Amino acid sequence: MAAVTERRVIKVVKGATGTIVNFRAGVVVANVGAATISIRLKKNGTNIDTAALVLDSGNAAFALEAAAGFTSTSLVANDVLEVDITAAAGGGTLGQGLFCELTAREDAV
Repeated sequence: MAAVTERRVIKVVKGATGTIVNFRAGVVVANVGAATISIRLKKNGTNIDTAALVLDSGNAAFALEAAAGFTSTSLVANDVLEVDITAAAGGGTLGQGLFCELTAREDAV
């Protein structure tokens, strides 16, 4: 399935506290031409990455692209983490099979 513009919850923090370690994304089938997929990581509705993670025709299939950095990495119980995806064909062909990977550490529940 081609990437689409959408927002999705990917994690609700269960531990009392935690930390974001890494956030990466990729596609199963690469973008073609001017197509781009921009991804923002949000905590409780607010962007916490320093810039959008952008996948374009320079990103090969199954290659993971890491977020540039974070304005906040601390987590507390019930924080909601989302991905906010903007897919733009731009005259090209959007990649398929978008996947995101969040690595976080949490206190035991």
